[in-house]
Amino acid sequence: MQKSSVAAIRCDQINLQQVLQSFGGQQARFPLRCLGLPVTISRLRIVHLQFILDRIRARLGWKGRLLTIAGRRVLVRSVLSALSTFALTVLKVPKKLLAEVDKIRRRLLWAQDEAISGGKCKVSWPEVCTPIDNGGLGISNLQRFSRALRLRWLWLSWLTPNRPWVGMQLPCDQGDRELFNASTTVTLGDGKTASFWDSSWAGAGTLKMEFPELHKHSKRKNRTVHAALHDDTWVTDLAHGQTQQLWPEVIRLNRWLISKNISLSDQEQDTIKWKHTASGSFSTSSAYNCQFQRDAQD
Repeated sequence: MQKSSVAAIRCDQINLQQVLQSFGGQQARFPLRCLGLPVTISRLRIVHLQFILDRIRARLGWKGRLLTIAGRRVLVRSVLSALSTFALTVLKVPKKLLAEVDKIRRRLLWAQDEAISGGKCKVSWPEVCTPIDNGGLGISNLQRFSRALRLRWLWLSWLTPNRPWVGMQLPCDQGDRELFNASTTVTLGDGKTASFWDSSWAGAGTLKMEFPELHKHSKRKNRTVHAALHDDTWVTDLAHGQTQQLWPEVIRLNRWLISKNISLSDQEQDTIKWKHTASGSFSTSSAYNCQFQRDAQD
C-alpha cells in the first residue's frame, strides 16, 4: 500500500479522512504523474512537462564538444528528438514546449551546446527539419511529427470503435482532423460511421470543402451519412442565420446526391483507406511525410 496513492476529484463535500482511514496509501494532489505522463484537471501547461526538458538537457554537456557536426546530427535525430515521443503520442502539448526543445536541439547541432547565435546557424531551422528526400537534414519537425502521432487516435477510432476511450475527447485539433480527412477515402456501407460533412466518402474531397456555406449554416455538423440522408435531415439542419441565399447550393448538392444514387447497406460497415501507403493502412511515417508533400504541391 505504500506504493499506492489516491487523488480526489470534486470531493469538496466529502470527508476524505473518514473515507480513506483504512486505505493505507498516500493522498496525492493534482497535477501528478501516471505512467510517465502528467495528469491534471486544469489546462496542460509547460510547467507540467518540465521533466521532459530536464531529461533532454541531461543528455547534453561535454558530449557535444567531442563530436563532429555529423555526429551531433545523429545525436539530435536519434536521442534528443526521441525523448519527447511518448508524450507527443498521448498529449496535445503546448507549442512553447516544442520551441524549447528546438532551442536545445539547435544549440547542440550548431554550437556544440554553447551559446547559440544566428551567425552560427548555417542553414535555416525549417530546412534542417525537413526530410532528406525533400532537401533537408532529416531532423524531425516536432510540430508535424506530433500531428502525425496524434492522427493514430483518429485511425483507431475508425478501426476499433469498441475501445473504451472512443467517444471521449481526443488530443486532436481541427487541423489534425482536416489532414486526416484529406488523407483518407471512405467507402460507404451502412453510413453509420462516416461523417456526412467531414469524411471523404463523396469521391473528390469532402462536402465541407465543396459546400462551405452549407456546412457553415448546418446546426448538426457531426451527423453521419446515414443520419443526414434519412428524410433529407441535412436540409432541415440548415437553420443558422439567413438561409434564403443558400437554396441554389442546396439544390446543387441535392442534385449531386441524386446523381450518385447512394445506396446504404445494413449488412456492411463503412470502411476507410489511408491514401499514402500501398496497403491502405495508416503509418506515422507516411502521415509525417505527406505534410511536406502538401507544401511542395502548394
